[in-house]
Amino acid sequence: MIGRLDDRPVALLGGRDGFGAALDLADGQVLRRQHVGAPVIGLNPAADGRLLVATQTGVQLLNRDWQPVSALPRNLNRALPLGNNRLLVSAEDHTLELLELSSG
Repeated sequence: MIGRLDDRPVALLGGRDGFGAALDLADGQVLRRQHVGAPVIGLNPAADGRLLVATQTGVQLLNRDWQPVSALPRNLNRALPLGNNRLLVSAEDHTLELLELSSG
């Protein structure tokens, strides 16, 4: 996923190790890294710098400094970022839920 961090273009990566990271596209350096507690299955950056992180145990909202602000516990197996602060998640029972991050 491509995003921006401090007005720099970054690659946003999430892994099975539970870490999310932002890598500078210019030089590949890690600009930010945060452990979110469970394997990451989806990331969706907001225009204001916040980040929605979907993991196998739910969705977390990280603030501009990538500190957890809120969480929505769910047993998830897939996530699809739709842009415009929206994330489509699939639960283990195959139900779909559209999550939308409010501005502010």
